[in-house]
Amino acid sequence: MLRLLLFLCWLAILDASKARLVRVVVLARHGNRAPNPQVEMLCPTYFEKVLPKFGVPPAALSPVGMAENWESGVFLAQRYRDFLPSGPFMDDGAISVMSERMSRNIVSMEALTLGMFPTGTGVKGFLQERPNLVPIATTQAGVDQLLNCPRDGPCRPRFKADFNSWTAENDGRVFGENEELFHRISRACGYELRPEGIEFKGKAKTLTWAAKAVSDAFTFAANEGLDPTIDGRISHEDIQAFKHVAGSMVKGSRFGTDQQMTYWVSNFLPTVLKLATLPNARHAAAWVHNRLHLFLNHRELVYASAHVLGIPIAYPGLPVDVLPAGCMLLFEIYEKDGESFMKFFWWGPSHPDAQDINKAKGEDSVAELYKHGNVIPTAPHGCNPDELCPLAHVKALFDAWTNQTGTYQQICGLDGEEELAVSRLVTPGAASWFAMPAVVLMVAGIVLWNVANKQRRHPGYTELV
Repeated sequence: MLRLLLFLCWLAILDASKARLVRVVVLARHGNRAPNPQVEMLCPTYFEKVLPKFGVPPAALSPVGMAENWESGVFLAQRYRDFLPSGPFMDDGAISVMSERMSRNIVSMEALTLGMFPTGTGVKGFLQERPNLVPIATTQAGVDQLLNCPRDGPCRPRFKADFNSWTAENDGRVFGENEELFHRISRACGYELRPEGIEFKGKAKTLTWAAKAVSDAFTFAANEGLDPTIDGRISHEDIQAFKHVAGSMVKGSRFGTDQQMTYWVSNFLPTVLKLATLPNARHAAAWVHNRLHLFLNHRELVYASAHVLGIPIAYPGLPVDVLPAGCMLLFEIYEKDGESFMKFFWWGPSHPDAQDINKAKGEDSVAELYKHGNVIPTAPHGCNPDELCPLAHVKALFDAWTNQTGTYQQICGLDGEEELAVSRLVTPGAASWFAMPAVVLMVAGIVLWNVANKQRRHPGYTELV
């Protein structure tokens, strides 16, 4: 008996020394989409011949994009099955879901949660199809300091000034260095792309703004299984060259300085670090209960968060530092010996070939192709992939960055203003982060397609670039 007791005590000590996954934060990007409305002016031949084949309005999440985010949800449900209810989704505070407020982001999160909680597994007694109704919090117009501060929050004036300064200094230079390429793209599109004279809806626009929209259109078409060459008007080689040039313009204008990285991250990484901090004894039970936090946004926040922490971006088949549509950055939080540790992973959805996509679309089942996504272990500077990284180290990386650049509040002239409240987010309760200004959306997986085809921007939201 004594030997048995000693053995059990030894097992308990061994178990206590092991790291336990206690919480996960997910930062997802929206899936593939149709190009922005300005493509009708910037590339009318594309708008006429390619865009209708997306099957959705301009800027809306496409069927492939829905499948990408849906696959992400299926992956999360499999990887973190112990964090999810065994039956229907339960709105009990265990899972928190938040999307940036643009329509395609909300629809992307709908697709993701549909993958996690598929139709047929919801509560009984409502509809025979048994959908799961998952509440999604989203941001409030003009005050976002968590997901899109430079375009829909108080850092907008600073971003606009930085963007205009870069384009004024560099648009002419980039055009001059690539003039023949711009002319070939212009001929294929049926619109002259030049550093001056671009106007949209009564407002002067930059060449960077135009080049990004056209370059994105080529990328989205290829992702959707469509022909980006506009029936052979432009070569694949010229498309790749133009995407490289446009990409350099986007990076220069949006991420050209470390301070820009800081205000794109804004309050997101501080929030992740607070979520990763173990609670005191008073809040321990509630903290453990609220285990899975899902955020979904545009690519900029994902990109900037990785760069601030020194996390490399390297997806198979893509150029270094390029994020695929529908990707995710996973922050896994572990507890070991009373301390917090983290692991980091990239996720990328499947990439079926164009022929298979078009065949599946004809059968209304493109999601069937999305079963081969990739998990890529990664790590911030100073840590190793798939190994525990002390939370204290991650915090030190972020502090060192902001000590150099200043905080986003200081950069954007907000110092002294009240910071976005996240107390409910980091001290758990059933409502989780709904203390932030938010609109709670209750939508069913069965209306996913209807939502996707009724995309409308809030009248106060305009894309700066």
